[in-house]
Amino acid sequence: TVDGAFDLTLTAGTTGSVTFTGLVGDTAPLDAILINSANNVDANGVRAASFVQTTGQGTTTLDQGNFTTGTDEALNTTGATGVSITTKNIALNHGITTTNGGAVSLLATANGGGTLTMAAAGDIVANNDVELTATGGISTAGDVTTNAASAPVNYNSAVTLTGNVAVNTTGGGASGSDVNFDQTVDGAFDLTLTAGTTGSVTFTGLVGDTAPLDAILINSANNVDANGV
Repeated sequence: TVDGAFDLTLTAGTTGSVTFTGLVGDTAPLDAILINSANNVDANGVRAASFVQTTGQGTTTLDQGNFTTGTDEALNTTGATGVSITTKNIALNHGITTTNGGAVSLLATANGGGTLTMAAAGDIVANNDVELTATGGISTAGDVTTNAASAPVNYNSAVTLTGNVAVNTTGGGASGSDVNFDQTVDGAFDLTLTAGTTGSVTFTGLVGDTAPLDAILINSANNVDANGV
């Protein structure tokens, strides 16, 4: 385990990996965790003010930790910096929660880029924007919820649904923010979107071109724009 309310800065270069085998921040959450560089990063439950990785050669894998108290999840941050991960590949196997204005940015774009994979248990609950980008595409069965004003959810790369997905920008009583799919969306699963009264839903690319979706349900939105579904 690793505990203590102080910063932890790690630099492992291009060939070294960072592995947290035990819980991080179980009895005393850390302050800022910064990974300047690494090949692979593996974590099994992290609580901190923020979690930032600036680059990576391999895969960052976030798995659930069995915490002594509270919700068992992969990553929980309490500061305004939130979660920002930039590396080649990202595997989100269990949930992320941010509070106190923390955004979530998962970018599988470093070193030529790779894939972002979100498992069914890889749900995101964020108190600010959610930005999801992967050079090789996003495969997702995880839900995304934002619970603050002006907290859009942006899928910036091609999306393949690998399970039913719900995106909700009205969490915590928020009036709603935009939900944007900037490229294609495929996969024979349900897609449920809730953008409230002030958020709009935009499908910039084709939806269901190579693999038609199952049920698409838009519970609420201001404007809806689609270009082939």
